[in-house]
Amino acid sequence: MAVLVELISITTSAIDNYYDVLLIEKNGKRALSIPIGEYEGQHLALSIDKIEANRPLTFDLLCNILSCSDIKPEYVIIKEFIDGIFYVDICCEKNGEKISFDSRCSDAFNLAVKLSLPIFIEEKVLNDVGFEITSPNTICDQSNEEEDWTIEELQLLLKEVEEQGEKEIADLLREKIKDLENEN
Repeated sequence: MAVLVELISITTSAIDNYYDVLLIEKNGKRALSIPIGEYEGQHLALSIDKIEANRPLTFDLLCNILSCSDIKPEYVIIKEFIDGIFYVDICCEKNGEKISFDSRCSDAFNLAVKLSLPIFIEEKVLNDVGFEITSPNTICDQSNEEEDWTIEELQLLLKEVEEQGEKEIADLLREKIKDLENEN
């Protein structure tokens, strides 16, 4: 069974020339951090922030070609993790038929953000290499980039923490959000 996730953040990685993409289970506590290449990470960060390049980049070109074809991307799914590699499909529809394309995570994420496609992770992958969010520090420890969190990301986490009844953690998050709002 596949689990719907949200792409919460992209941060520079501890590994040189890489970025970490943080995916969190929608309405759940599990998360997964996936490293992607520098070029793809930079483009993904621009796409998330809705910043357009002066000229079309590879992902823009792919979106333009797809918009002129009979192929309609529907969602992205991380289906396997084998020998340190994530295997991802871009699932599409063409003339009523379901088709899929094998993809690198970075390409699939860029396409998903550009086209507002949902992202899924197979339950087994999430169980095998994901981690559970027990507090905001769980994510901060995983990404080591708390200072790069946006107000929107912290508000999403706040909502989850409130739903879990974690009053003390919620208070800390509200304080952090307030500090960020005052900086802006």
